This record gives sequence, structure tokens and C-alpha cells, in this order.
Amino acid sequence: MASEAGRVIDDNGPGIPPEEREKVFAAFYRLERSRNRETGGVGLGLSVAREHGGDIILTAFKGAGLRVRMQLPILAKMFTGNASAKDEVAAAPI
Repeated sequence: MASEAGRVIDDNGPGIPPEEREKVFAAFYRLERSRNRETGGVGLGLSVAREHGGDIILTAFKGAGLRVRMQLPILAKMFTGNASAKDEVAAAPI
């Protein structure tokens, strides 16, 4: 059984300049300067994305777009003990 699962997402939009790609993983960093708390989001999404044992790699796609490669760990044994699966999922740390 594989220990990781991956996904690749290709986007044809404006992409992210190479010098900004690692910066977007910093807490509260906003690539789009016009965004703020009033216009939506707090800038934490990508800062927590790598903290679950996986990895995210951002590269160029077809020149101007963005390719996102995600690798996430697969939990081999999720449930233990006598509690129901539903109870254990609800109590599992995020």
C-alpha cells in the first residue's frame, strides 16, 4: 500500500512569479496587495498547508500559469480501541 497520495493541479491564470513562490507559504503573506481582511481571507491558508506531513511545490505551467504538486501522507491505521469510527474521526486532531 502506498504511504503517500499526490495530486497535480494546473492553472492557466497569471501564475505566481518565481521569487514569490516560497513567500506565499508564510503566515499572513498576501500575493495580491489589494486583498485585506475586509475583502476576504486572513492569509493563513498556505501557511498551514505543509504542516500535516506532506509537501506542496509550486512551479510554472505553460509559461505564465501555475502548477501545484501536492504530496500527502496516507494514514495506515486510523481507528483504534472500542470507540465507533464516527466517534474517533470526530475526536481526531486536525
